[in-house]
Amino acid sequence: MSQTRLLSISAIAKDLGQPESTLHYWKNRFEPFLPSMGQGRHKRFRTQAVEVFRRIGELLRSGMSTEDVREELGRSFPVNVETGGMPDGLPDRQGQGQAQAMAEMAAAIGMEIAKAIGSHLSGLLAGGPQTALAPADAEGLGDELDMAREELAALKSQNRDMESKLAVFEAELVRLRKDSREMEKYLLSKIKLAPKSPQES
Repeated sequence: MSQTRLLSISAIAKDLGQPESTLHYWKNRFEPFLPSMGQGRHKRFRTQAVEVFRRIGELLRSGMSTEDVREELGRSFPVNVETGGMPDGLPDRQGQGQAQAMAEMAAAIGMEIAKAIGSHLSGLLAGGPQTALAPADAEGLGDELDMAREELAALKSQNRDMESKLAVFEAELVRLRKDSREMEKYLLSKIKLAPKSPQES
């Protein structure tokens, strides 16, 4: 299966042999862990999401709670911070709110990394086990922090683009309202000037 291919919920449901409604239920509860692009009806999932959906099913069948499943997914899969939006030319009516939510998610990733480092350092300073942070672990945390910073910068840029598009939409709406009022006045003046029919006389 191509790594760049994007899949719909129905295609993934068919692949996993699950009802589509079940995958929608899982998607609504575990969306941050499902690599995807687009929003609403245009949302499509990357091929890696198939494995995440499969794992969700296994964990839920084992009797885990939703919160426990989230924790397990957090250990096994990266959080999805979507940087791609709607195709050019299509208005994104929820853009600002979603960009804000994604920025908060990226910030949360950074906070989790900081907590992990802080917890480890606290243990060392408190005389806990004298195990140094492995270079591979430190490098991994640094890489994750760099990725979170890049994603946050991309989200801020996307938010600025959305704000400029929203300003254009608002200006167009004001113009349309003004045109509508002028057309209404014009039609009313024409109605007043129109000759009355014999029945109205």
